[in-house]
Amino acid sequence: MNELFEKDCQIQEKTIDIQISKSGKDTRSIKLRFVRVVLKTGEIEILATSLLDNERYKVENFKDLYFLRWGIETYYDVLKNNLSLENFT
Repeated sequence: MNELFEKDCQIQEKTIDIQISKSGKDTRSIKLRFVRVVLKTGEIEILATSLLDNERYKVENFKDLYFLRWGIETYYDVLKNNLSLENFT
C-alpha cells in the first residue's frame, strides 16, 4: 500500500480486503480501492473508495471528482468554523 505514495510509482490503484470486528467478534471483510491521484503541483493524493469496478470507474475520472468534491468540502469547513456549527444540534 505504501508504494502508492512513492514519487516514481507506476501503480495507479490497489484494492485490499480489510477485516473489521466489533469487540473481537463478528469479523467481516470489506474491500477498499485506493486510487493514486497526482495533482498539478506534483503532490500525491491517495483516495479511498468503495467503487471497485475499475472498468466502470476509471482511475482518470477520480482526479476530476476529487476537485468537484473539494469545493464543497472547503465550503462546509468555512460554514462550520465561521458559524461555530459544532455548538448546535
